[in-house]
Amino acid sequence: MRILVVTPTFLPIIGGIETGIYEIYRRLGATHEVRILTIDYGKSLAYLEVDDVYYKNMNFEIYRFKDPLRVLRFQLPNVVKELLPPFSISCVPAVFKQIRIFRPNVINFHTATFGGLSLILVRLLKRIPVALSLVGRPDVYGRGNSVFKVFKNGYLWMAIKSASSVISNSKYYLHLFPGASEFERIIPYGVDVGRFSSFRKGEEIRKKLQIDRDVKVLFALQRLSRTKRVDILIKSMKYILSVDKKVILIIGGKGSEEKTLKAIAKESNVHNNVIFTGYIPEEDIPKYFALADIFLFSSPDETFGVVLAQAMAAGKPIVAVNATSTPFIVDHGENGILVDSLDPKNFAKAVIDLLCKKEVLAGYSENGRRKAVKEYEWDVIAQNYENVFKELSKR
Repeated sequence: MRILVVTPTFLPIIGGIETGIYEIYRRLGATHEVRILTIDYGKSLAYLEVDDVYYKNMNFEIYRFKDPLRVLRFQLPNVVKELLPPFSISCVPAVFKQIRIFRPNVINFHTATFGGLSLILVRLLKRIPVALSLVGRPDVYGRGNSVFKVFKNGYLWMAIKSASSVISNSKYYLHLFPGASEFERIIPYGVDVGRFSSFRKGEEIRKKLQIDRDVKVLFALQRLSRTKRVDILIKSMKYILSVDKKVILIIGGKGSEEKTLKAIAKESNVHNNVIFTGYIPEEDIPKYFALADIFLFSSPDETFGVVLAQAMAAGKPIVAVNATSTPFIVDHGENGILVDSLDPKNFAKAVIDLLCKKEVLAGYSENGRRKAVKEYEWDVIAQNYENVFKELSKR
């Protein structure tokens, strides 16, 4: 089977979407011909790019095309961005070129907003089955400026209605779109439960970062962008340290907000207890999870957090904001605590309560690991994707 995957972004840019596509298709690429079609961003997103040996294990091809309007979106204020079309015009000829050359049996579009126009035209003009994966914030129904909301919602529905099959990576979408029955599949993103394990030890990282054995470790991992609200975690340290001085917050990741966040740590007088690691190589991430006592997640705008699945597989209790897709992944009182508002005091209280209750921490750890193994194993997720494609190709 020849599978064409159309996505707005891919390696060497690293994030949830990119990781998900890589993990799914390096598995499917072992038995199928896979070609990734994505945008050539050049140097416009250099601060998000990494050269990680973990991602070199590819058994698929990557084709990139120029998209000046899409690149421009990342350089404009949000208000101005709304004046540009939500879909990619350049994607249309790029997709039809690949149809002519690659002759795919099935096409998998990741995100409706970016590739929706191409998807609609493919369904109108070609007899090729199309699977649409809803995996990103731009696909959220009702999102955006009120002036353009009606147009965008209508456009999203056209793309969804045109797809042969719709895959959502979270039940969150079902609560946003009218007529949830339109969604044929819920296939989440996931984690390698063999690499992320509760049996791992974090002593190597503790030694590397010179953290004493009696110091408790909080860990946060994400892109350092404004939408992730990492500032809340840093500000919460002021209240945590007023109760327990022997606590360290490790912040993994890089991004445009790094300097701002370091300034906040200094202004809050917690900089001696906050460690910024920068980008953590994929091979080392399980070691950081192993070191942590609790994983923190402050993003209020997610459709699926891969790091949440990683934390659960590593057997780490989670403290996260109760927003968007997170409550569909983290079970409050079972494998973590959901904080109802972006308030540093609330985050601090949840962390302090957990650190004081070793039995509760152990229970959350077991429950999280069990859920990760059952629901978020990449091998199972890739198999589910393959089953969808096989069904579509038979049609």
